[in-house]
Amino acid sequence: MNNSYFYNNSANYGGVIYNNGKYTTIVKSNFINSTAEKGGAIFNNHRNDLNIYESQFIENIADIHGGTIYILDGVMLINNIKFIGNRAIDGSAIFNNLSDLTFSNNLFKDNVAEEGVLFHINMVETLVEIYSME
Repeated sequence: MNNSYFYNNSANYGGVIYNNGKYTTIVKSNFINSTAEKGGAIFNNHRNDLNIYESQFIENIADIHGGTIYILDGVMLINNIKFIGNRAIDGSAIFNNLSDLTFSNNLFKDNVAEEGVLFHINMVETLVEIYSME
């Protein structure tokens, strides 16, 4: 997915994308004002790789987990992303359940959650690498 714009979408899982079984790469895309119960913008399900580059997640809301992204049992690379004004009970930016994450050159601003303002990591055997965040 390249140069896409998503505004004001909603679903039960993944306000814009519900990924179940596909390797997914997102480049230069905007996810704005989307809502879901889990994964305000993206719900990434079971053993899927998710790579996101040069994109923005602005004012997305999850009723429970992952204001922007809910990832379950996968691998995720996030590079040069802006997370601004996202909300959830757990993990306003990302709710991670059994997944390995790598972050580099990202901006997190004005995100709100009751637990895990930026990330909620739900298992102890998870690899999380973070490089150069603002």
